[in-house]
Amino acid sequence: MVLLLVRAVYVVLLLWSLLKDRQNMHRAEPRLTRIRDYLASDEGQAMSERRLQRIHQMVTRREADMRFYEEERLDRRDGMVLVWAGMRGSVTLAAAQTLPTGFEQRELLILVAFTVAVVSLLLQGGTLSWVVRRLGVEADRRDMEWQQLTALSQVLADVAASRCAEAADEGLDGRPVEPVVVDQVREDSHVDRTTRWAGTGEQSRQRLHDYAELRRAVLADQRDALMDARASGRFDSEILGQMLRRVDAGDMAVDRLE
Repeated sequence: MVLLLVRAVYVVLLLWSLLKDRQNMHRAEPRLTRIRDYLASDEGQAMSERRLQRIHQMVTRREADMRFYEEERLDRRDGMVLVWAGMRGSVTLAAAQTLPTGFEQRELLILVAFTVAVVSLLLQGGTLSWVVRRLGVEADRRDMEWQQLTALSQVLADVAASRCAEAADEGLDGRPVEPVVVDQVREDSHVDRTTRWAGTGEQSRQRLHDYAELRRAVLADQRDALMDARASGRFDSEILGQMLRRVDAGDMAVDRLE
């Protein structure tokens, strides 16, 4: 009980400090706006490119912190979960056992540490999921994760398009590059090129799940066919090994979808 009270006091102070941080960040919004306006001005554009990039990165990171603190704010229910999740385990017991042999009441302290660890793991650990459900703090982060993956995929696609456009205009090492090569690199550079066909939303997740199951079944059949081909003795072992590596690469590609 004492441990829970001490942790509760700490969590209250933590939530209070986070609230103060959010308030300070909101007060900084006009300053960030002024900085962006200055960077867009003629005076700001006169700075070196490296300095401009560093200031832009600083402002963007600050704005990202503000969005995070606003969207992922912790309330009283989250604080209660943090208090209840403060379990003790092997570290607490190991710390007690490091006390020197002649330390006064060493055995009692080890017993207390062992009791605290066992009780907290059994009581708090065994009921933590129930507490989370009871307080209603479970969050479905799938939509947020999907949005962030989409945004990052677009960033990478823009980078690939820029480099491919440069190669199409200037070539590679002074050599012209055929358009078919540029188009293929641009297509292969889409990190989600193997999943775009599935669309978005809940239906896309089911499509990708079915795709992964069917793809694994096909790869398993292909691997068996290569084993049969090896047993027949009609194919070169090095060529068979190369094809097996391609099938294994397909397995790894499927694993990355989930």
